[in-house]
Amino acid sequence: MNIQINMSEKIVQSSENNLTKKDIWTPLLLSSMVVVGIVVGLKLKNEPLVSVAPKEMDTKTEADEILGQGRMEEILRYVDAKYVDGVSDKILVDKAINNLLQELDPHSVYIPADAIKDVSEDLEGEFEGVGIETIIIDDTINIITPLSNSPAATAGLMSGDKILTIGDSVAIGKDKRWLNSKLRGKKGTTLKLSILRDNESRPKIFTVTRDKVPVHSVDVATVLDDQTGYIKISRFSANTTKEFILGLEKLVEKQGKKDLIIDLRQNPGGYLDKAVDVLSQIFKDKDKLLVYTKGRTVHRNEYKTNGRSRYEVGKVAILIDEGSASASEIVAGAVQDWDRGVIVGRRSFGKGLVQEPYSLKDGSELRLTVARYFTPTGRSIQKPYKDQTKKQYQNEDDKRFERGELTIADSTHQTDSARFYTASGRLVYGGGGIQPDYFIPIEAIFKNDYFIQLKPWIHEYAYRYYTLFRKDIKFTDWPEYQRNFRITDFAFNDFIKYTERQGVLRQTNEISNIREPIRKQLKARIARLIYGDEGYYGILNDNDPVIGRALELLKQKNPLGIKKLTKKQ
Repeated sequence: MNIQINMSEKIVQSSENNLTKKDIWTPLLLSSMVVVGIVVGLKLKNEPLVSVAPKEMDTKTEADEILGQGRMEEILRYVDAKYVDGVSDKILVDKAINNLLQELDPHSVYIPADAIKDVSEDLEGEFEGVGIETIIIDDTINIITPLSNSPAATAGLMSGDKILTIGDSVAIGKDKRWLNSKLRGKKGTTLKLSILRDNESRPKIFTVTRDKVPVHSVDVATVLDDQTGYIKISRFSANTTKEFILGLEKLVEKQGKKDLIIDLRQNPGGYLDKAVDVLSQIFKDKDKLLVYTKGRTVHRNEYKTNGRSRYEVGKVAILIDEGSASASEIVAGAVQDWDRGVIVGRRSFGKGLVQEPYSLKDGSELRLTVARYFTPTGRSIQKPYKDQTKKQYQNEDDKRFERGELTIADSTHQTDSARFYTASGRLVYGGGGIQPDYFIPIEAIFKNDYFIQLKPWIHEYAYRYYTLFRKDIKFTDWPEYQRNFRITDFAFNDFIKYTERQGVLRQTNEISNIREPIRKQLKARIARLIYGDEGYYGILNDNDPVIGRALELLKQKNPLGIKKLTKKQ
């Protein structure tokens, strides 16, 4: 049985729990009896429309209470037999289950069988397919790049190739969902792609043999200065431990970096045990408490360091923002509670609920909240979710922006007044996410309405630019590119015209505000096409105020500026 922590339907899983058989089956029965009852009721649609409960039963049984005395099954059977229009049993059941779960919390969810793979794939660490990154331009599927060591790369597919057909199916005018259904499949199976390459008049046929393709969770591990390394983790997936350790090997062992910045901004979470593994690499001691879970029917379950850190990591900075959730908050909370490093950025999302996955007979899955998780000091960082819709809960950062919390440190809204103290005696609070030790306001451009409308088109325009001018971009590496390549005024104005053709209304009064940020984004996107994620993040991170502040702090002897406090304060 696996414990999961879910943020936006992303799973965070552990391999340990202390549940007894009774503990396991009780929530499963409570949650699945409704589903099973509905399905059974629908299976009986050809029988007389009678109540599930016999008429002679005068007393309410426990099962009656759980199933609403069979009312849901009865209603669905009447609808199926008598309703004026035809309706889908499956749709009715799915909606009934989802409406039931809406009465619980935002992270208890039902996932239909046909969606399980899509929901879980990012965290599985790999998929079976051909391994290409694509973009659709003018109804044509373009290959941005074949992934490193993928079947597509082995077969000879290249950046800029256009996919005309897949097997016997025409690819023109198709969407990404259709594309994935064609490209992905069982390892060892083959498919044929008809490819049109630049400067060639006739298409070529490529045969590609599907294989396992890794999905990376560590986007980049790179050097920031003479003593500091930087690791960006986008999610905590099955491969995170291995990728993080390889990043440390590159930065600490091979390049001699002492200090480390771990960027968890916009990281929605992932597997709990992978967050614990990452923490075990930056804490030397064994059996240091990192997080624990506890619920009404779930006993306290503790997760501790394993004492097997492979490399000597010095000072640490963790970067968080309003998009850092779940497993990201576990990392930030443990580092903060033990004063192991400095937390820089803005208040995290505030997701501290634990989900248990239950597989249903039809292949669908119920992920039911069974516990809360707590930081080492005992803080529950779950933000309030009562009296609001799921959409309001997920988009709470809009409210934070409205009340000034993303731009002014003193505007931070503290949802829980419970006081806790770190290992050195620093005061911290529970509830509503992890508060950073050093607040950095959001850059105004990221809330600029015109910039937000333009941003989705940056990727597409950068690809177009690259395919037209890639022969003219000749630099030995991304630092040389960074120093010498520039998005010209002509290219910027052409981008604005391009977005106008896509339906984005020009806002002349905002052009001066968005000019340099758009140039930077375009330059970074083009760099990614040539130099990969290291070039992309190298350019994006240049002059990043959060990274800049973290670097300043790590250069100090005592980044936290710890002043011993007493609990009387």
